[in-house]
Amino acid sequence: MAPMAKRETFHLRQPEQDSFNKPRSLLQICRLENLWNHEMEGFGNPRKESMNLSVLITAHNEPFDEVQATVKSIRDTAPGVEIIVVDDASQIPLSLEDKQAKLVRNEDRAGVGGSRHIAATHATQDFILITDAHVRFEPGWFDVAMKRITDRPHTLHCGSCIALSPSQMDISKAKTVYSGASLNIYGADKNKHGVNQIMEGVWLKESVDDQPLSCIMGAVYFTPTDWFFHIGGLRLLKGWGADEPMLAIKTWLAGGEVRLLKNVRIGHQFREASCYRTEHWKLIFNVMQLAITCMNEKQAQVICNLFNGGSELLEAKNRIREDANIILSEKHYLQSIFVRDFQWYVDKFGLTFPS
Repeated sequence: MAPMAKRETFHLRQPEQDSFNKPRSLLQICRLENLWNHEMEGFGNPRKESMNLSVLITAHNEPFDEVQATVKSIRDTAPGVEIIVVDDASQIPLSLEDKQAKLVRNEDRAGVGGSRHIAATHATQDFILITDAHVRFEPGWFDVAMKRITDRPHTLHCGSCIALSPSQMDISKAKTVYSGASLNIYGADKNKHGVNQIMEGVWLKESVDDQPLSCIMGAVYFTPTDWFFHIGGLRLLKGWGADEPMLAIKTWLAGGEVRLLKNVRIGHQFREASCYRTEHWKLIFNVMQLAITCMNEKQAQVICNLFNGGSELLEAKNRIREDANIILSEKHYLQSIFVRDFQWYVDKFGLTFPS
């Protein structure tokens, strides 16, 4: 995030139509870019017998060997799980050595959140694990995870993250482990001097197994497949950013819980440079639509006005206006399933909301 500048009030005007007086169905509100067709293909997929877990991986211009190593790590530690890899329009189309894994290719980029949603529509198991394309799994993770998550139909679980690097991908030699996160609604980024965060996660310094979490981080997220779609998944996101806060907030507001699964650990490669370009306006868009759909009007206005000016902010605002029909329809749907409001969430975790 860039340093904050002069605030400019931004209003999302409701289109002059009569289509916002009642909640839309799931199918009516997911017509965004190419996610509509994927939702139709995957929604209600028959469950098939295996280990009852679908592992979802997304990749864009990821090194070939790294994706293969990630898939192999999953297969070696949990041979019977379903593995779904979404190639998000990589410049060189991805292929998989593991022929049991399912490969889905996006012809146009959907971004990390959108691709994770697309991957979920192809899942045939009762539970999904959302992870990245540059990770390593410890032996025994599957049994520990399934023992915990199976009897919790409305819970999003976040595992622990072992810090790896491109030059050191051996879990047994890694020393730094992150477990759980808290949401920083607005405030200084502790890792970047002079930069503020808006609706981003921060690693917890201390944590205990099964504690409630206000946010998730680390790319090891378990949730029931039906619950993922019940809360709307990640279908409105563009590019990169805001998917972790979105899943956590929607889970809490819909009456579920977010819990730490501390003893399930994966090694996650932290890189100084990304293998793809990130358009900042898409991150702004994601945070704005999260605020609009999950907060009351006053709260959403505060969040939207935190961003500084410039071409990226202007582009995000224009896209919000263009997608107003879909965003407001999503808001109506979410409000029909939410049993808690955002202030409840803020109070539960003692978060600070900007004035």
